[in-house]
Amino acid sequence: MAENATEATTLSNTTAIQHKQKVVFESGNTIDKSSYNGEFTSINDISGIWKKDTNSENFSASRVGGAANSVHRFSATFNGNDAGILSIDIDASNKVSGTLYEIETNESQSISGQLKGPWLTATTTDNNKLQGLLNHDAGTVSGTWVNSTKGTSGNFSGSGCQLNPAPITINGFDDWKIGFNTGSQQLIPASGTNPLVVMDGAAVAHVRLKVSPWGEMSFPIAGFDKTGEAEAIDLSSSSFIEITYKSNQSVNLQLRQYAIHGGTHNQITLPAAPELTTVKIPFSDFKGGLTPLDLTKVAKFNFALLSNNTNDGYAELIVKGFKIDKFN
Repeated sequence: MAENATEATTLSNTTAIQHKQKVVFESGNTIDKSSYNGEFTSINDISGIWKKDTNSENFSASRVGGAANSVHRFSATFNGNDAGILSIDIDASNKVSGTLYEIETNESQSISGQLKGPWLTATTTDNNKLQGLLNHDAGTVSGTWVNSTKGTSGNFSGSGCQLNPAPITINGFDDWKIGFNTGSQQLIPASGTNPLVVMDGAAVAHVRLKVSPWGEMSFPIAGFDKTGEAEAIDLSSSSFIEITYKSNQSVNLQLRQYAIHGGTHNQITLPAAPELTTVKIPFSDFKGGLTPLDLTKVAKFNFALLSNNTNDGYAELIVKGFKIDKFN
């Protein structure tokens, strides 16, 4: 909260909020304490009395940001050369919108950008560049901001939650797809190419194919560009991946380089696992590509199913977790 648009005040001892319920906010310390006794007059507005020592005045405030179609909403504070708050909304297509509010100037700026995997990139109308990591599972967001025109910069951090039904995701990856050649037969899912389902209360990617001679399940690391190509992403700061999976057949896991489709790809072999199993795989284990693995320009992971289980007559794979070191 801002007092006269020049000072940030932390509010504490906040009671649960309901529309038309009077609530008391207290901030400060035992020596210098101020209190805010107010009421929500609408879902977007609050007003009441501000008191400090023997002084008191009316106050009013309105919600900053808040898109109606948001799937997730995060609030954060930023500091550095400037200070204020961020309201960040993310819709079903991972489009980022919101508002940046500067306390000292009492000015607001619009935010626009995109969430790619767990990475958030956005720009404000005053050319502030935001880059950060958003963790859906922990409900946190953090990162840096910089304005090269003004020569200012700083950090931001905050928290948020899901507001509306969201696409099923596995550790932030939600664009999984099944593919196979004309000789193969898809058994699960019954139709479509999206393998994401909820099983026993958890999101999983589930595919069952009679492969002849191949089938696959894949996802882009950072999303697709306008041409449909999986975008390039730099994973050079990461050392390993951690996968939780179940499979009745060995699976080749390929790490595809950006814009390379045919030929041989850097890969490892996941052995058959009759129960959900978690494995940690260093990137140095991925071998066999036409060129040495270049982690600065990778695009997607591909689970290749190249044979059927002898007893079952099909290949089946369930992926419950997929984490990349220092990425998601």
